[in-house]
Amino acid sequence: MVKVKRFEDGGFIWVDLDAPAIPPGVEKRKEERKAVRLPARLNGRLGYFVTNLADSAVHLETANTHAVGELVSLDVEIEMAEGLRLLLAEGQIRRVDSSGSRSGVVVQLISRRLQPLAQ
Repeated sequence: MVKVKRFEDGGFIWVDLDAPAIPPGVEKRKEERKAVRLPARLNGRLGYFVTNLADSAVHLETANTHAVGELVSLDVEIEMAEGLRLLLAEGQIRRVDSSGSRSGVVVQLISRRLQPLAQ
């Protein structure tokens, strides 16, 4: 489950997840990231899993191909204390790592918002 800190301007950050944090000192990053496994849509297409969440970026795993610099939209269902929420985000692909038939894609978030999931 995701816990979110909300700001007056409507922004938010992920504060805590049931998944463990990547241990400090393992990598030199400016912000904490959380290991998760959440199905996602990129540009309306299925076949993606968010594997890491940070305040300003997400890491996706997919069999689809993408190019660095590509602008994308991202939809992810997140279970929160208030119930299911839909993360809607826009971003730019910053890195693509290919390994066999799978690729890792890092998307730097430009904008994001949470909304209740329509039942």
